[in-house]
Amino acid sequence: MRESISQKFECPSGEAGQLVLDLVFQHLRRFNAWPEFDLIDRALYAKNVASETAFGQLPEGLIIGPDRNRWNHLPAPETPLELTLMGAINCSNDAAQPEVEGAVFLTRLASEVDRTWQPTPERRDPYLRKGVAIATLKRTKLPWPDSVSSYMDNHFPAPRSFTEGDYQEMAGARREGRYALLCRSAMLLAREPQFKGSGFGDEHEWELRFDRVIRQFGRVETVTDYWKRRCDLVLNSYVARMVSVVTPGPDQDEGVAAIPASDERDSAWSVECSLHNAIVEAVGDRYATGHLADAVQKAFQAVEYRVQRLIDSSEVGAKLMGNAFGGVAPRLMVARAEGASQVSEQEGFRDLFRGAMSGLRNPRAHGPHYAEEEAEVLEMLAFASLLMRRLDLAEQRLGAVADEEASSSRSPAP
Repeated sequence: MRESISQKFECPSGEAGQLVLDLVFQHLRRFNAWPEFDLIDRALYAKNVASETAFGQLPEGLIIGPDRNRWNHLPAPETPLELTLMGAINCSNDAAQPEVEGAVFLTRLASEVDRTWQPTPERRDPYLRKGVAIATLKRTKLPWPDSVSSYMDNHFPAPRSFTEGDYQEMAGARREGRYALLCRSAMLLAREPQFKGSGFGDEHEWELRFDRVIRQFGRVETVTDYWKRRCDLVLNSYVARMVSVVTPGPDQDEGVAAIPASDERDSAWSVECSLHNAIVEAVGDRYATGHLADAVQKAFQAVEYRVQRLIDSSEVGAKLMGNAFGGVAPRLMVARAEGASQVSEQEGFRDLFRGAMSGLRNPRAHGPHYAEEEAEVLEMLAFASLLMRRLDLAEQRLGAVADEEASSSRSPAP
C-alpha cells in the first residue's frame, strides 16, 4: 500500500521503530482506542527493546505523542500515542489497509456531504459523523472499499446455519464491526489537514468537522489519489501563508512592495521569491502548521540528503560538505564563475554548505530550542533554496560528464 504512493516519505529507520507502529495499531484495532505510552513502553521492554531506541527510529509525522523537544523523545506515561494516517500506512504487511482505505472513503463521503450542506445559525461548517456517513452512503450508493469488505468477511463470517436468530446476530455483529472500523478510520483522519476538528464518544460515535477545502477530495477513490490531493492541499496552504499579498500603501509607488505589518524592523525593502520545489516539499507541512524550527531543520536535512545521494556517501554535516565541495577537484562543482574566480566561489559555497549544517541545522536538531522569529525563518528557507539550486547545477554537470563518458565508450576505436 505504501509503495503505491509515488512520493517519497520517511519511514521507520529500524525494526524497533516499526514495532512501535505495529503495537499502537494492534491496540487500536483491539480496543478502538489509543494506547498510553506506559503500555507500549512495557510491551517494548518485554521484547527487550528500549523505548529510547524505538522512538528514536521514528521520523516526525508518523505518531503523535513523543515530544521532539525532549532529549529522548519519550512522553509521560499517561500520554496517548496516536498514529497519523501515514503512520498507519507504514504498519507492517499492510495490516491497517482496511482502516486506511476506510479513511479515504470517509473523506469522499465528507465531500459528498458538502454538496448538499445547508448552513444554519447553530452550525455553519459541515460535519461528518456515523449517522451522517451511513445516510450519505445510502443516498450516493458508493461501494465500500474492497479491503473493508474483505476485512468484514474474514472477521464476521456467515454462520453455518441460517435460522432467523443466526441471521440477526450475524447482521448485528457485522454492523457493529463496520461502525468500529469507521470509527478507527475517523481517528486516523483527526490530524489530516482537510479536517478542522474532531470529537469521539462512546458506542463508536465520532464527528469530523471540515470546510470548503474538502471539495478538493471529491470523488477520491485510492490511497494514491488521496495522498496526491493531500500534498497539493498542504502545499497550497503553505504557499498561501508564506507568500503574502503586497499592495502599495498611500505613500508608495506602484511596484514597490509594502512591508508586512507584522515586521517591526525598520526596513525599506520586502523581497518575494519562489522557493525551490524540493524545499517546499520538505518544509510545507511543518511551516503551514506553525512548526518553524522544524521547517528550518527539514529544509537543511533535505539539502544534506541530496548531497549524500549525489556523491553516494553516508557522512553527515560539515564533514560531508567539506568532502563534497572541497579539494582540488571537487566532487560537486557549484560555482558559476570561470577562470580565477571559480576557485574562490567554489570555496565560498563549500563554507556556506558547511555553515548551514553547523549553524542552522544542528542547533535545531539537537537543542536547546528557542522561539523562532518568522521573518528570520523565511530568510533561512530562502538560503536553503539557494543551496538546493546550486545542487541542481552540480547534478546537471554530473549528468553531462556521465553522458560524455558513455558516448566515448561507444565510439569505435580509430
